[in-house]
Amino acid sequence: DPYTNVALRGRQPGSSFKPFVYAQAFRNGYDGNTTVIDEKKNFGSQSNPYIPRNYDGRFRGEVTLRKSLAQSLNVPAVKVLDEMAGLPESINLARKFGITTLTKDPWYYGLPLVLGGGEVKLVELTSAYGVFATGGLKSPVSYISKIEDSSGNVIMKNNSTPRRVLESSVAKEITSILSDNEARTPMFGSNSVLHFPNNKVAAKTGSTQNYRDGWTMGYTSDVVVGVWAGNNNNQPMINAPGSSVAGPAWRFLIQESIKN
Repeated sequence: DPYTNVALRGRQPGSSFKPFVYAQAFRNGYDGNTTVIDEKKNFGSQSNPYIPRNYDGRFRGEVTLRKSLAQSLNVPAVKVLDEMAGLPESINLARKFGITTLTKDPWYYGLPLVLGGGEVKLVELTSAYGVFATGGLKSPVSYISKIEDSSGNVIMKNNSTPRRVLESSVAKEITSILSDNEARTPMFGSNSVLHFPNNKVAAKTGSTQNYRDGWTMGYTSDVVVGVWAGNNNNQPMINAPGSSVAGPAWRFLIQESIKN
């Protein structure tokens, strides 16, 4: 209290932050076919170890960036940030996308940033995913499209002009990966809440430690939907990954937008 509107409140995004880091890696010349080794590794020191684990506890050896992002593998994501994207560069890109909460020195967040170590706001994260949906164009967040009087005269109209913040080729690559059901099947199954057999829908989930936050973010060519689930008092949920707690509401909204 009193900040109970989580749409406007900073929360850790979990793996839903990964696409921005991968996008920066693609800007640096890598692509979905680039490979990385999924293995146990200490990214810290002996006295201060940092040994990330994948959600299922397994290591897969050599994997492509396409499969590692689609399956939301943590160890490859940390390697992408460390070796391909760069920490300051990834934060700068997220800021261009409209994320305003990453205001501290990049090394404050460190490599855990790619796994959701920096707080974001749901409304800003949803808008940022819109950059991928539009092929790299960013529009300011706006809550009012226009105001009319009782006679239908337009008193105010939002005429904001989108600006390019990402190369269209990179945006298309991210969309291709996030809508690749075959690539994500080994982790999510072939008929998950994220899959729409007859429509191209990009999706990414996120969960934080002890399941305090569950996220499902995604888009079509027409709409972007972001859903957060959790407790306003920050109490953990019980065994509740983002696809389970936020996924159903997200899927319903995407389905309704496709119908209409």
